[in-house]
Amino acid sequence: LGSKFPGDPALVDWFGGRETVAGADITPKSALSVSPWYACVRILSEIVASLPFITYRRLSPGRERATDHPVYRLVHKMANPFMTAYRFIQSLEVNLLGWGNAFAEIERDPRTGVPINLWPLRPDRMQTVRVAAAGTLRATIVDGNAGATDLSCRVICYGFRSA
Repeated sequence: LGSKFPGDPALVDWFGGRETVAGADITPKSALSVSPWYACVRILSEIVASLPFITYRRLSPGRERATDHPVYRLVHKMANPFMTAYRFIQSLEVNLLGWGNAFAEIERDPRTGVPINLWPLRPDRMQTVRVAAAGTLRATIVDGNAGATDLSCRVICYGFRSA
């Protein structure tokens, strides 16, 4: 995009990029085409994805591992029908490194409310607002054609950094 519309600050801002001193537009997506950046992102995301994600059950006092918890399967085996837990966590880390934030939607069983899938969300389409009175974070996904959808009750914010 930078080569077709050089110096257009509206487009640079729209795609989340920054104009460099050299005049090139850099976005999180275009940065991945820079070999050293890509290599660093790949190594870091693979390391984070390979770390054990342990689910615990709170006890009074203390805690114990909860391998029977529904979330255990999502962070150890398959996050959703299309992604292993490893790929899911890796994609969150790539988003965190590139955009500074990573988000996932928690899909729940409509009858029981139990988490059944985790879906990564594009951070460049997310808007977040801190609701001070409630002490919560309101997350909205913005899709150009569909408008905005409030996902506050269904979103995990991973490594969230406020602007």
